[in-house]
Amino acid sequence: MKRRISIFLTVFFSAALLLFSAVPAFCDENEYQYVAEVRIDCSMRSEPRDNAPVEVRLHEGNEVKVIEYGGEWCRVFRKGDKGYIKTGYLRYFRSLDAYLYPVPGYTYQSGLGTAAEDIFVSSEDYDGTLIEAGSVFAVQRPVPGGYELAVARGMCTVDTAAVEYMPFPDWQNARKGEVIYAFTTYYNDHFSRQRNEERQHNIALGCERITGTELDPGASFSFNALCAPYSQRNGYQYAANISQSGYGYGGGVCQVSTTLYNAVLGLPLQVTKWSVHWDKGVRYIPLQFDSAVGSYVDLCFENTLPYQIRIEAYPQNGTVTVLIIAGEGAR
Repeated sequence: MKRRISIFLTVFFSAALLLFSAVPAFCDENEYQYVAEVRIDCSMRSEPRDNAPVEVRLHEGNEVKVIEYGGEWCRVFRKGDKGYIKTGYLRYFRSLDAYLYPVPGYTYQSGLGTAAEDIFVSSEDYDGTLIEAGSVFAVQRPVPGGYELAVARGMCTVDTAAVEYMPFPDWQNARKGEVIYAFTTYYNDHFSRQRNEERQHNIALGCERITGTELDPGASFSFNALCAPYSQRNGYQYAANISQSGYGYGGGVCQVSTTLYNAVLGLPLQVTKWSVHWDKGVRYIPLQFDSAVGSYVDLCFENTLPYQIRIEAYPQNGTVTVLIIAGEGAR
């Protein structure tokens, strides 16, 4: 009898060992740097080289977790499999630790400008906006004789004399009331063939509804919680948007959410929910940096700074500028 029990236990534990060895070893959550989407059908390889053995085939739209971001290759994880995929085959990176892993390809701004006079800005693929004297806007960086601005998907340089410039303070040493970061996007009457006034109305309404929002450390922000539903009853007008018909109530509000999203990326604030409009993006921001909002998509983030922050958004004659301001608890 004892011999039968011994044989049974040996078989049982051998089978259990075989079963558990067949279960894939999952990563520790702290091991991940980003969540990203596969851009094209491709192969995950066992090593970071083109002729390495294929671990698994990946398809366009698959989501992966990035264990290690690299110049040419990323080490990734998907459904129990680990391997390498070319960095260029990935898109829509969302950082899982904003303190440690900035979003690749993001365009950082260096300070806030105030127009000392009317300034016309344009770029290679954008025919221009007049920034009125007194308007505030984000400056990417000072250059000899002027300042560079990120305008739509290009760059524009304005003269030093036309701008009063204030660099952003180090957020760690910011004082209450200081603007610790800002971002600006641009638009004009050529953005849609008609209903431009309605689009501007919706932009102004979206800015109004997020302005004044204060977030304590650890608090979460939801764009839809403040601005949705995007309906006539909620004050929005019928205007151009990114949809199958090309129009809808609230058209233009996504420019506000996109500007806010890019302001958030300039600080170690943790984005928790985010979606792009479509593969082609939108005209007023580089590819992969727009932020759609609507019935089924939202922009959400957490204040991971050690002090309160306040959001202000300004629609100013063809510009949308979002400021993030240090609040209670800052030095």
